[in-house]
Amino acid sequence: PEAHLIGLSPETSYSIRVTATNAKGTVSKTISYQTNPARPAAFVGEIGTVTETTAHASGSILPRSSETQWRFEYAASKGGPWTHGPEGIISNAEASENYSMVSGDLAGLSPHTTYYVRLFAKNVNGGATSETPVGFETAGAPAVTTFAVHALHGEALRALGSVRTDGFD
Repeated sequence: PEAHLIGLSPETSYSIRVTATNAKGTVSKTISYQTNPARPAAFVGEIGTVTETTAHASGSILPRSSETQWRFEYAASKGGPWTHGPEGIISNAEASENYSMVSGDLAGLSPHTTYYVRLFAKNVNGGATSETPVGFETAGAPAVTTFAVHALHGEALRALGSVRTDGFD
């Protein structure tokens, strides 16, 4: 037998019983299954191009064929509080059962600070936040530390120290 069921709710468990009867008797079998979720899924991809006060974030959204709003959120700790960052909409025309790439620039960050980024997505079927926030550290102005100064002779001296460049020339 074959059946097409319509009007089922997403993320719901259902049971179907099939019964067959003939001259030899009756047999019945029940199977259970759960329908797929309809709410979106969100994943942070990577953090690229980090400066003292900005960072470029990318990720992917699975809109599950519904118009989906999304936004990056960032915080100085994994537990928040979360600040809303770049946001956008995946329209009904763009929404499918395939992943959509999203990206944006986080701004107003503090130098030499560790931040965590997550991605939130919401459609008519509910919302979802990426599971694990991705961490990164902002750059900062170079720092100079002097270790020692030595008089060599006459009018000359030698200073030893270090410079922290944060990866910049």
